[in-house]
Amino acid sequence: MKALLLILCLALLQVVYADAFDDGLAAYRRGDYETAIQLWRPLAEKGDVDAQFNLGTIYDEGKGITQDDKQAVMWYRKAANQGDALAQFNLGNMYVFGRGVGRDYIEAMHLYRMAAAQGVTQALHNLGWMYEKGSGVPRDEAIAYGYYSLAASQGDEVAKEAVKRLTKEGQ
Repeated sequence: MKALLLILCLALLQVVYADAFDDGLAAYRRGDYETAIQLWRPLAEKGDVDAQFNLGTIYDEGKGITQDDKQAVMWYRKAANQGDALAQFNLGNMYVFGRGVGRDYIEAMHLYRMAAAQGVTQALHNLGWMYEKGSGVPRDEAIAYGYYSLAASQGDEVAKEAVKRLTKEGQ
């Protein structure tokens, strides 16, 4: 009987969490960022990866609050550590630009590779850029071309231009 009661309580908690997340999403979409933050923060603190990613985005973009790179990094890192591909990508960007963390191209490459392995096309593009420029890795236009080509094959228009440019330059 106790096991059944525990299962019912856990199921009810999942419904409550889902409702709070969805209510936060509705608030975000209507521009009520304060309410979204209030609804998502408790979920994020309890480990909800979607709430963590969304809080990272809110702090990253300064939606309804003062933009705060350190808070964005903290929330993106929590979501990235749980395998969220977009959080990995965004955290990689924070490392490339030194926003909220010290600039670290090696860490950015690591994060971009994880995001790319999960299908984030822009991560492939950014890996191509890093190899083309030699940011954190030895400059290698052949590897850059390969990453750009993969991103281009997935519809990335800027990567398509990079492929054309490198091809035209005879690389």
